[in-house]
Amino acid sequence: MVLAYVQGGQGLLFSDDGGLHFALRCGAAVSSSFTKSRAPLWLTSDGAALLGTFEGLVRGSAEGCGFGMDDGLAGLQVADFARDPRDAAVTFVATANARDGQATGLGRLDPGGTFTPLGASDTGSAEQLEVSMNRLGVAQRADAGLRFYASGLRADAAGDYHPIIRHSDDDGASWVSFDVPGADGARVLLIGVDPTHPERIAIALSRDSSPDSVLVSEDAGQSFEPRLDIFELGASRVAPDGRLWVGDAGGEAEYSQPGGLYLFDDFAAPARKLATFPVRCLGYRAEPEQMFACQRSTFGRVDPQTGSFTELSSLSEVGGFVACEGEALAPVCKPQLCDNWCGVLHYASAPLCDAYAELNPLCGPAARGYGQAPPAGSDGLVLPGDEPAASRADAGATDESNDPAPGPEGSPSSDAACRLGTARPRSSAPSGPTGLSLLLGLGLMRRSRRGSRPRVCGPRRRCNPNPVGPH
Repeated sequence: MVLAYVQGGQGLLFSDDGGLHFALRCGAAVSSSFTKSRAPLWLTSDGAALLGTFEGLVRGSAEGCGFGMDDGLAGLQVADFARDPRDAAVTFVATANARDGQATGLGRLDPGGTFTPLGASDTGSAEQLEVSMNRLGVAQRADAGLRFYASGLRADAAGDYHPIIRHSDDDGASWVSFDVPGADGARVLLIGVDPTHPERIAIALSRDSSPDSVLVSEDAGQSFEPRLDIFELGASRVAPDGRLWVGDAGGEAEYSQPGGLYLFDDFAAPARKLATFPVRCLGYRAEPEQMFACQRSTFGRVDPQTGSFTELSSLSEVGGFVACEGEALAPVCKPQLCDNWCGVLHYASAPLCDAYAELNPLCGPAARGYGQAPPAGSDGLVLPGDEPAASRADAGATDESNDPAPGPEGSPSSDAACRLGTARPRSSAPSGPTGLSLLLGLGLMRRSRRGSRPRVCGPRRRCNPNPVGPH
């Protein structure tokens, strides 16, 4: 199981016991292109952890080691992943924002990691991006073929981008696109495709200064019906039988917006609220049926039918780094974590922060007492590897960047032969899922969406009217 947290100290958290304990690999030890914007995260059936960035595909192991850039996708933004419903070993990839006019659009990752572009390119003949996908979904048609859906932006003749939803029945060779009524000033996000009825899809309209909306189409995106208004989209998941869960992330300091978990019994059914808590990530397994969720600083198991949440672990309990042979993560992560996770008003009470004893800025134990509670029951702490641990999670995604703007350049070092360490022992670990990847939205210092800074655009940078959201 792997979680990604973002905003102010991004990184990856790995668990091999169903979420009872997590070990950290900070963003600085993953990739310099791992920014605070949404970074799609994926686990393959053969044990690879994939992270999509503005600069390409970052690949590592499900144990948290061996991270490096994939040469085959260098210079392409990896916007999203989707699993082939006919073969779980095959992953489809949506690419965008190419460097130097590279082809973008739909692609396929085979079990061995070979990437093959599919269909037509979204990069036009003038080497300008004509369509930029942000979400990808796929369902099997009655004739055993595949129906691909994507949300994204399409450029008009003046070079301005507008949100669309589109679908393809020929592996991306051709697309049918539709504008989304009422999407002005919002960002259109595909959040689900009905596996039992490929004409049905769900989207969200993500807005900066007003509630987000969930809409459902029963005609492949030609028309939409509003189904639910929420404060802020946090996560969504679809079951093989067509159930759809939607999580409301709620507000950070606005306790009048506590968030919630909603269930559509099918895409044609109305939403019903299961529980009231901030949902920052969701993970689902069909067999045996299991659901997991993130709240602001906790991770736990959720009853899919009632929404009941059982806490399994917390950011304040992360005990160490992933242990990778020949690699010491504490010094690599120090600048990032002392400014965030292990600093004042963050998660300095986490045992992993014992690795640091800085006074300027206050970091690790020195930061405790400034809005921090000391770790309870820290006896018996076992840290992975020879180094103590360090990290912080002022997680939650940001909305300050734009889809077409690339992130910073760079690539991480590679390593091998790793094992996953554990933190403080707990009672009876449940049989934990493997192969779950979740995008976290956690944090104490997450900026309120209200009163957000205006975006500055100029002649050297084309504006994207649809900001990156926390999803």
